[in-house]
Amino acid sequence: MFMRSVFALPLRLIVRQKSFYLSNPKCKIFEDEGIRLPNYAVGKKESIPARPIIHSRKSIKELQTAGSIARKILTELRPFIQPGISTVDIETLVVEKCLKYSVYPSPLEYEEFPSCVCTSLNEVAIHGIPSPNDVLQAGDLLSVDVTIFTGAAHGDACETFLVMDRGSLSPEKYASQEHLLNCAKRACEAGIAVCAPGAKFSAISKAISQEVFEGRCRVVAGIGGHGIGDFFHGPPYVGHCVFEEASADAELEMLPGHVFTIEPAIAAAASPPYPDEVTEHVAMPVVSTDGWSVRTSDNVITAQFEETVLVTDNGVRVLTR
Repeated sequence: MFMRSVFALPLRLIVRQKSFYLSNPKCKIFEDEGIRLPNYAVGKKESIPARPIIHSRKSIKELQTAGSIARKILTELRPFIQPGISTVDIETLVVEKCLKYSVYPSPLEYEEFPSCVCTSLNEVAIHGIPSPNDVLQAGDLLSVDVTIFTGAAHGDACETFLVMDRGSLSPEKYASQEHLLNCAKRACEAGIAVCAPGAKFSAISKAISQEVFEGRCRVVAGIGGHGIGDFFHGPPYVGHCVFEEASADAELEMLPGHVFTIEPAIAAAASPPYPDEVTEHVAMPVVSTDGWSVRTSDNVITAQFEETVLVTDNGVRVLTR
């Protein structure tokens, strides 16, 4: 996940403790239903470990439950991803699904994010804010990033959908969008495939970058995975692009019990002439004026798939399937 810088955090938390529900009516929907809110949603500091943690059997079970619910919500949204629906309509559906499963939508009020889900349309790579003005059309690519909190653990998954209207897409348009979608899917799977006890976290960025290079697309730099548990985001930072400066976690070895997300955002190929060799193979992120949504510097279409994974004694298990 692209991490925003947060300044004067303690002061902001103190202010929000006094005015929280007045300015965040969406949160009260869940409180009124007896759903537990995460600490950050009520103006309290979230407890985040300093280093990647080894989850207990109980914690893993909670993460499996949370991951399963996140995936169910994404699956139940799929029939509604049709021309004419707005991304605010999708957020409304996410709220309904969260109430159905008695879970809290983790993005809401995380670092003051204003919505219950990230809906990133076409050129928006991540952190798209639902809007009534974003009405889906045939041929659009929509990434829906669903994270939920059960009260014990967060579950995090993302899928990009190709908006279809039978017969409305030219073969060329369909092939172009499908190519990017398939490359993004393979990139996520390539990252998962190298996870195992003793493997270094840097192996993930290498596998993803190689897969995307062979697919003639580009990894969006600066967008990576993260540790997860009863906290939303924590160590390790899981880089997805070999052109990024390696994080301190890159050379750590994976251990059984580590749980983290793999979520590469993939951009369409750059158009020549290229200013340099790196630009040909990597897309640079730019934060939009809303302070959240991220596009590429050349404003091309993007796709993203995300899974939460557990390193096991023998390999890896996906918790969001």
